[in-house]
Amino acid sequence: MTKELKQQLGIRILNARTKKHLTQDEVADDAGMHRYAISEIERGNRDVRISTLSRIAMALDTTIGKLTKGM
Repeated sequence: MTKELKQQLGIRILNARTKKHLTQDEVADDAGMHRYAISEIERGNRDVRISTLSRIAMALDTTIGKLTKGM
């Protein structure tokens, strides 16, 4: 995944999280991850596996398709 795509995905995850008024800790707990990992993903500094993206999407009550539409 290119840096640009990672940044776009990170922004989409951040926007979905803030729209639901959730903290990084809450999303991380629901997704079975560490808050640091969510932070790194939102800043576009970490590659995201499909399985990880699926857990994040579930924690945000959305789908992978909605997070990645048009990317």
